Amino acid sequence: MRFQSKTGSIVAIGAFLAACTDEVGTTGSGSGAGQATGTMSSGSMETSAATFSGGNSSSSGTPCVNLECKQVDCAAMGSPTTTVSGTIYDPAGVTPLYNVVVYVPNAPTEPFVDGPSCDSCANALSGSPLVTTLTDTAGKFTLENVPVGQDIPLVIQIGKWRRQLTLPAVNQCVDNPLTDKDVTRLPRNQAEGDIPQMAIATGNVDGLECVLRKIGVADEEFTKPDGTGRIHIFTGMGAAGQNAGNGTPNEGQLWGADATLAKYDLVLLPCQGGEFYGSRANDNEWPNLWGRMQNYTAIGGRIFATHYSYVWMHGNGNTGPGPWESVANWNTDQGITENQDGVIDQSFPKGVAFAEWLLNVMASPTLGVMPVKIVRRDADSVGAQAQQWMSATDPSGIPLHFTFNTPVTAAPADQCGRVVFSDFHVANASNNGSTFPDQCNDDPTTPQEKLVEFMLFDLSSCIIPDDEKPCPPGQDHCGEAGDPMCAGSCVEGCCKPVPM
Repeated sequence: MRFQSKTGSIVAIGAFLAACTDEVGTTGSGSGAGQATGTMSSGSMETSAATFSGGNSSSSGTPCVNLECKQVDCAAMGSPTTTVSGTIYDPAGVTPLYNVVVYVPNAPTEPFVDGPSCDSCANALSGSPLVTTLTDTAGKFTLENVPVGQDIPLVIQIGKWRRQLTLPAVNQCVDNPLTDKDVTRLPRNQAEGDIPQMAIATGNVDGLECVLRKIGVADEEFTKPDGTGRIHIFTGMGAAGQNAGNGTPNEGQLWGADATLAKYDLVLLPCQGGEFYGSRANDNEWPNLWGRMQNYTAIGGRIFATHYSYVWMHGNGNTGPGPWESVANWNTDQGITENQDGVIDQSFPKGVAFAEWLLNVMASPTLGVMPVKIVRRDADSVGAQAQQWMSATDPSGIPLHFTFNTPVTAAPADQCGRVVFSDFHVANASNNGSTFPDQCNDDPTTPQEKLVEFMLFDLSSCIIPDDEKPCPPGQDHCGEAGDPMCAGSCVEGCCKPVPM
């Protein structure tokens, strides 16, 4: 069968069950399953009609369905379980990524629908995942109890970034390492896989669009909103950054209607060099704009804002954005040492991972310390609804980087969206009037850009409370009061099923 990806290209998940239908119903314990090459293939290919079909019972009466029938009981032979291992990278194939899901599907995956959605981590994956795992802070993964044989499907996914690949062969009861960065990276363009639909309102002094380009997104994916790219460029109404050519609309066309915002998974709002409340709207119109942004995130939208884009969270004069006003104790335009060390908050699980990842990718010289440039000071502390990720050293404790899940007044289980705020410039620039990518360079990703890269992918990922450690889909939290009983092994706070 053939099935469509979101972008319309035909993506193969298999031709990998033709052999299985001859053996369907037997949970394997036989001899070798071919040579594992450590490489993968992807792209358009014919898929066998036997793909994800059938299902029966083994000779012992235990039912198995599709690729379950290709899992081998290695323990019965005194051998370790069949594994696939490797490292997942950003689209450029350079920087390893944390918290990416790697899984083998047991059915065809479904196309994504653009726009915000309230998906939990438990239902973020399609294709009836058979075995799943997450990458660690070095981007490494080991997937256990993998089906054996030829043409085994593999999916790598974080949020709506997704690449679907085929393992030519998996050998049983041994590790099958994948070593080619070009195939264990996220997609650069729609031909390679799925990329979230993003909108950016460019700012004159912060070239966030250039960071997306540096992490590997292809130039053809940056277009005007009427184009086919996955990153739609709007120009800021205060001091615009780069445009996408003649006729690029301004940001008012982005947040001017709920229906327009609802087209996008992520909205990026880099600094424009000033508050520009009046350039965007009259004072009496701002409550509607704040409400529109809050409604967007309440149903699952994601926002990344830097410096003066605090205007979406902090009021102007006698008006304010309601519940978002309380995410920080705002005290804007205060003096601060512009270039200094930031301190990573390691009081919560992802903060610990953030510090380790920055060290692993050589962005941070010391665990928990991150040199930051173009620092600004617009809040004295974060509110109870927000999670601080990084603070200043001069003066100590001033928030530089924080997030909050939305709606901020909802219980954690009912929160669907997320906002990132960075009180520093990501890529200091002066881009007014230039056409993308004229103001972008091809230099290696800077430490500060790597910091932002982490947050961009974290913003894309499924929503969990910040005080929880991410667990692979299908694995419950365990080991703490109130957690469900673990029928497998409780490993680092996640209930890991016992492999066959």
